[in-house]
Amino acid sequence: MDEAFRLGAFLNPDGSLKLQWQIHPGYYLYRHTLELQAPGQQLTMQLPPGRELEDPYFGLVEIYTGQLELLVPAVMVIGRNPLELVYQGCAEAGLCYPPRRAVLAVGSTPGVVPLTLGDALAASAITPVSGQGQWLGLLWALPFALLGGLLLNFMPCVFPVLVLKSLGLVTAPPARRRWHGLCYSAGVLCFFWLLALVLLLFRAAGSQVGWGFQLQSPLLVTALIYLFLTMGLSLSGWFVFAGRLASLGGLLATHSGAAGAFASGALVVVAASPCTAPFMAAALGFALVQPPLIALAVFTALGLGLALPMGVVSWWPRLARSLPKPGPWLEELRQWLAFPLYAAALWLLWVLGRQTGADGMAVVLSGALLLVFGLWLLRQGGQGVGVRRGLVAVALAVSCLLPVTMLPDFQAGAARENRWRAYDEGVLQGLRQQRQPVFIKVGADWCLTCLANERLVLESAAVRRLFADYRMQGLVADWTRPDPRVSALLRRHGRSGVPLYLLFPPDQEAIILPQLLTRGVIQRHLAEHLGPAPR
Repeated sequence: MDEAFRLGAFLNPDGSLKLQWQIHPGYYLYRHTLELQAPGQQLTMQLPPGRELEDPYFGLVEIYTGQLELLVPAVMVIGRNPLELVYQGCAEAGLCYPPRRAVLAVGSTPGVVPLTLGDALAASAITPVSGQGQWLGLLWALPFALLGGLLLNFMPCVFPVLVLKSLGLVTAPPARRRWHGLCYSAGVLCFFWLLALVLLLFRAAGSQVGWGFQLQSPLLVTALIYLFLTMGLSLSGWFVFAGRLASLGGLLATHSGAAGAFASGALVVVAASPCTAPFMAAALGFALVQPPLIALAVFTALGLGLALPMGVVSWWPRLARSLPKPGPWLEELRQWLAFPLYAAALWLLWVLGRQTGADGMAVVLSGALLLVFGLWLLRQGGQGVGVRRGLVAVALAVSCLLPVTMLPDFQAGAARENRWRAYDEGVLQGLRQQRQPVFIKVGADWCLTCLANERLVLESAAVRRLFADYRMQGLVADWTRPDPRVSALLRRHGRSGVPLYLLFPPDQEAIILPQLLTRGVIQRHLAEHLGPAPR
């Protein structure tokens, strides 16, 4: 969160306090959660109007994007130390961060004010109630949760599972149909209780998390992308799981028994986790600040709403008989129902891109390609079964290992880019006037040599330490798209393509480094032109 919402505090000579947020593109701050407190006192800030937004968590709210500056008058600052600031923000991808608390150590000397960041619960964002108010709140939270769970069934990641499972029970005997309905509902409720338990444990540990918190993890987003892709391919008839794997899939498992029905309910909860239906946000916002029993009651209502359609089909014979009987048309319906799952996977891929950038998306797409390759091998016949199974195992293993090993590095992508300022001739000349050493990397996203040099050398821990030791100022000139400034920089140094790496020692002309970089090459040039690294 601190990368998306960079907070700075400055004490002016007149005693007033300036608060400044640099808000990363694609993120926004809530206006209604901003609070400033002094010891034992709530301070009222004059907040500028924000932009209106229909937010999935709080409804119609005002938000701030880009940059926000607040000026706290001196009368509210002098003699009050420390000050506590609470704020909360979200990503446009639909992921919300917990409220953040900044403790400002305001002194008497003008300048930057030291601050300490930590999680907090903004009282104005979600106000816990107690005593009789808890039960009154529960009276409206339960129907909201039940209705929200019911509407979850119509989300694109849940609806295909519900339709096929319902049609699979049409021809079953009444006793078996009811038993399957109970097992399905048990699977839904057990996984909702498990999710509630996780959320309550996080809260007990001091973290404030909400519905969909797992989507803040690129690895879990990747797992959901793989899941929806696999489910979609199965519905498209591209392959069919066999045996017990079908029970876990729950899509084609019309004869999978009680375990398959339970697994289908669990699968529906997993599939529903990226979605937020209407009425859910208010109910969950209430539940997550209440005692555990009340929170579990709200989650139970949510699970009952999600399980309700299947329960009605299972226990109402007349409705089950009115559903169309399975036939050749069902295969065509399955083909159609695959596309909402592909759309869900595509949306999650976009969410992942907002978290990790294009590099992270490329890793997951590569893993998805290996996953599809492994599933394709499964359906191949003929000889060489042992070799084929070995290739399947390798493809599936690598598809899982790629995100695990590479995505955590891309999560730090924003921090990496912050070390490299965008190239501008005015910026370069300003740094040179200050006698700062400057390193410019000129590259493009389509340049494989540039990407290899960046990942293997420039972003390695050893080179980062070297640059820090020399207090190197880094500039990046991106030639992914036409840019006359970058083209002029290339021409000025006798180049017509990328990569180009330039070292500007103080009071010297640019030194052109080789196109293939190593740590040794960089270290040698730095020592030759800048002398021994200062310590």
